[in-house]
Amino acid sequence: MKNAVIFDQPDLDSLKRYIIERQILDLGYKRVEEVDEYFKERFKFSITESWLTRLRLNRLIQVRNVITHNRGFVNRQLIFKAGLKLDTLGEKVGLPNLYATDIYLIRLAEQIDCKAIQIFDLPHNKHSSREGTH
Repeated sequence: MKNAVIFDQPDLDSLKRYIIERQILDLGYKRVEEVDEYFKERFKFSITESWLTRLRLNRLIQVRNVITHNRGFVNRQLIFKAGLKLDTLGEKVGLPNLYATDIYLIRLAEQIDCKAIQIFDLPHNKHSSREGTH
């Protein structure tokens, strides 16, 4: 980190917030396995405990990348990193059921939240949408 960035922050809380935001931004460019490894090393828990979770997340990320960067057409990178038998090079990528994907990601986030609450002994909202999961 450059000294100018440190001294440009008006107070210590702003500097902490800047550092945290940079770390989160950097994690956004990493593979699922790398993010999971970061959490294991730094926080002592895994965000993707099963190979199936890693497989699903990788697939969702690669489908997102194909839609964003390749107009939705299957490319070699998708096939190599997360291809399914139904993927054909140059054809439109098959979209997952968006409702089911949304529910899956919400539940995965809830599981990660619950782990963090237990590991760090954090207070939790007793009125959460999935009461009794913490």
